[in-house]
Amino acid sequence: MEKKTERVFLIDFLNVISCFGVVWLHVNGAVWTFSYFRTWVTSWLLETLLYWPVPIFFMLSGITLLGYRDRYNTKVFLKKRMMKTLLPFLFWSVVSIFWSIYVSGYLTPDTRISLLSMVDLVVNCKGMSIYWFFPALFSVYLSIPILSLVEKEKRFGIYTYILVYGVLTISILPFLAALFGISFNSDLKSPICGGYLMYLLLGYLLWNHELTKRQRYIVYILGIAGWAVRFFGGWYLSWQAGNVNSTFSGYLNVPCVAQSAAVFVFFRQCDFTSLKKKMGSVVANLSELSFGIYLVHFYLMRFVIDQFQIEMSSWQWRLGGVWFTYFCSAGIVACMKKVPALSWLVP
Repeated sequence: MEKKTERVFLIDFLNVISCFGVVWLHVNGAVWTFSYFRTWVTSWLLETLLYWPVPIFFMLSGITLLGYRDRYNTKVFLKKRMMKTLLPFLFWSVVSIFWSIYVSGYLTPDTRISLLSMVDLVVNCKGMSIYWFFPALFSVYLSIPILSLVEKEKRFGIYTYILVYGVLTISILPFLAALFGISFNSDLKSPICGGYLMYLLLGYLLWNHELTKRQRYIVYILGIAGWAVRFFGGWYLSWQAGNVNSTFSGYLNVPCVAQSAAVFVFFRQCDFTSLKKKMGSVVANLSELSFGIYLVHFYLMRFVIDQFQIEMSSWQWRLGGVWFTYFCSAGIVACMKKVPALSWLVP
């Protein structure tokens, strides 16, 4: 039986901590400048410990949206997705292009602005690279109307088959091929579980079906192993190469899949009764701001770093900058939501 997905504390809580984790990853951007000093190792530790928030976002979409037909039709579903994600993405992508040219310098001043070049810049997220999340999200959204047609009593079997097939050919086999230095034939990849669809199904299955104690422990062990492989493997290979090695990175790579599943199962089993009573409304309100925070936080972060000449590798910034960036962004988004003309930009 499917678990009801009306507003529940756990969904809001996962939304909030995932958003906070994403902001922290970006505050910890110094990790991508390799060094042989302890600063980089601690940055790498933080990077690997916080690699699950983006997959969790996709998993939450599986929980809340695969059953949309119980609430409204597909036309309404697509309209809601367009208003909530597509239009804000287009607006902020255009903003990011001019910001990158005239403020940050991520794009050169002679970047050509034309209709065709704007399409290229927007679709490929060249103004703000962190917006890569949205094209991936759109492709998942467009798959949901098909997946939602599966009868509820058949979903567990069908979704499990699609998920296992996808994880095997998109995550496990390419990982093993890279590990042993052999070529992987990409034609073997699942054509029915492409992109981030696996996380959508994983979230749905883990939400609606209880795991036994033994199964949970297996997931935890695999999750710890996934984190350890990325942390120690990436540390060793980076140390050898003298630059950041991404062999064990990637949200679709098996270490991340295992880690994300373990984090989700862990929080799924926690008892939040006391926390809900004390902070239920606060968490719900912050959850409503998460999408807007994701859209605006990077501009604020870069402004503060550039204006105050902050050293991103400093421990003060890596530990304190995330709180400043997250809550200041939350305040900005909350204010924008109160202005009708601006609220659609941070839905």
